[in-house]
Amino acid sequence: MAAVPRTSHFCGNLPTNQTFTADDINSKWTFVRNVSNQCYANYLYLWPHIVAPVAMLLALLYMKSWGRVDRSPNYGKLFQLTFPLQSLRCVIMLSLALVQMGNFGEGIVTDMEFQSLLPTQPQLYVPVLMAMLSTLMSMYFYQKLEVWNKPSGLGLLLLYWIWSAFAETIRFISLRKNDDFSFDVMRVCLCCTLATIYIILIVIECYVYIFQSRFGRNNLLKDLPEDLIGDNCRYVDDYATFYSNQLLYWLKPLFQLGKQRALELSDLGSIPARYKSKELYGQMEYEIQKQQEMSRKQGIESASTALYPVLMNIYGWRIALVIVMRIMVSFSFVVSASILKQLIKYVTNIRADGGQMMTHDVTVGEFFQNGFILAGLLGIVGFGLANVFNTSLQMLVQIAIPARSALQAVVYQKAMRLSTSSLLDTDMNKGKISNLISVDPNQVLTALIWFPVIFGTPSIVSFFPCWVKKKNCLNTIDTCKIKSLTEITVRNPPCPITILSNILTDDDDDDDDDDDDVGDYDDDDNDEDDDDIGDDRDDDEDDDNIDDDDDDDDDDDDDDDDDDDDDDDDDDDDDDDDDDDDDDDDDDDDDDDDDDDDDDDDDDDDDDDDDDDDDDDDDDDDDDDDDDDDCNVHCSLFILSYFYRLFSTPLLY
Repeated sequence: MAAVPRTSHFCGNLPTNQTFTADDINSKWTFVRNVSNQCYANYLYLWPHIVAPVAMLLALLYMKSWGRVDRSPNYGKLFQLTFPLQSLRCVIMLSLALVQMGNFGEGIVTDMEFQSLLPTQPQLYVPVLMAMLSTLMSMYFYQKLEVWNKPSGLGLLLLYWIWSAFAETIRFISLRKNDDFSFDVMRVCLCCTLATIYIILIVIECYVYIFQSRFGRNNLLKDLPEDLIGDNCRYVDDYATFYSNQLLYWLKPLFQLGKQRALELSDLGSIPARYKSKELYGQMEYEIQKQQEMSRKQGIESASTALYPVLMNIYGWRIALVIVMRIMVSFSFVVSASILKQLIKYVTNIRADGGQMMTHDVTVGEFFQNGFILAGLLGIVGFGLANVFNTSLQMLVQIAIPARSALQAVVYQKAMRLSTSSLLDTDMNKGKISNLISVDPNQVLTALIWFPVIFGTPSIVSFFPCWVKKKNCLNTIDTCKIKSLTEITVRNPPCPITILSNILTDDDDDDDDDDDDVGDYDDDDNDEDDDDIGDDRDDDEDDDNIDDDDDDDDDDDDDDDDDDDDDDDDDDDDDDDDDDDDDDDDDDDDDDDDDDDDDDDDDDDDDDDDDDDDDDDDDDDDDDDDDDDDCNVHCSLFILSYFYRLFSTPLLY
């Protein structure tokens, strides 16, 4: 039976065994008999992503036109009451959108490159394109549900997640029955990832929907938080949505007002209750008393309360989160550089004649070697890097400033409880109290802001070079011969960007013998260049030794250059008498140095080391050069200590 024309075009006009007919669509047990047909599975995969956006659009029109929208005067402007697990849901939905974009890119790459000999197959990219658009529509639909306070619309999202997960299951079963099934295939990996994300969204939706049905969401407008009652509170970061927090959209009214006129203090409004000194003091005092109680239980009666355990109990998990974010930011620079390297490699290796095309599904390695995919991935990584960095900085400020205010309040309250005689006894007490209130809290603020930086850049600089070159740091640190760490000054530390750029731009297969980069980490392909560098260094050392030996051996060194040449001719009987070139003089002086090695035993340690270097053979020079290259990698350990000393200064307070 001939295939339906639309179905045949959807499948790409492939042979009849790859398409499905109208009788197959309407027949009984079609799913059981045609589940191995990828075109039919993609046909079923298309339907939920067509029906769901239409249903969401109709629901929004109904709620906007005929439905009752509950919103306060400032609702949707400065703040909005979010549903439970709103931030987690937004992160999962953003991840879903990114994976759907990758799914669409996989379909395009497969159809245009790895199956270009076949007719175009809309089944590879049309269903995933609709899935990507449907995901964006669901994100907009959820945003409107929060703004209009309509939790009943979450049921539509729940049905969509269930239907999409079922479609992904059908798609995976179809891929599983294929002869070329492998988890190295990009489509299989994307299918498993999407199914997992849909299951997580189903769990979140069920929790929120059950929470709404049991406790009731519509009463929240009657029980607004104290901060949101009235229009005085303008700092609504805690009550804004995830997207508004990340983009700082909740500051838009303040920016618009500042554009019209100069801002005044009253325009900023009041701060939330949790940032007020009373709340901060109560929280800090509770933790201090808790530490004192623990000390008494341990039998330490007169021990002073440690400050950092108190701060860690209050802000510890947030500081740990910021540390993880800073490490992610540090490693993302390396990821961006690696993507850029692969992108340059793709551009320089484009096949002029098209090459021999293979008809198969794109694998994971082939997918991430495509230049267009790499360009899109580079933009996503850059945007994510900026977002994570700004979020971590904002969290640090929100940690450090309340900690400073809490310490000032605690010290002030304690100072007020001191007796008047102790304060008037000496001016030293007044100075200490002033420092404790003004200077020391600022040092704590600086320490909390810079503390996560200690774990960022030093970690990537210290461990990434060893990981790239597949070297065991624990074994090679002992063999690394660093002559003197004092040569690496704090003012001129090794540049981490230079080290990483030399590693990332290093190509082990295409290195030439004339590559003179000192910072190159390839030890095998640059031996000749290292020998040349070593010879030049030995020549310079020979010149220095010549001057030193001439001062020790010649007592009448006041003659001109002609007399020096005559002395050299007398000492060397095997050389020519009329050789006036500088290079021949160096050779003659080298012979004098070899004859006078036994006479210079009383020289200083530097001369002995230089003479020993002159007697080394070429193999020893090569070993020294290899050790120097290893030292270039492990000198990054010194950078770690440098950053630690730099940023640990505020911690001493």
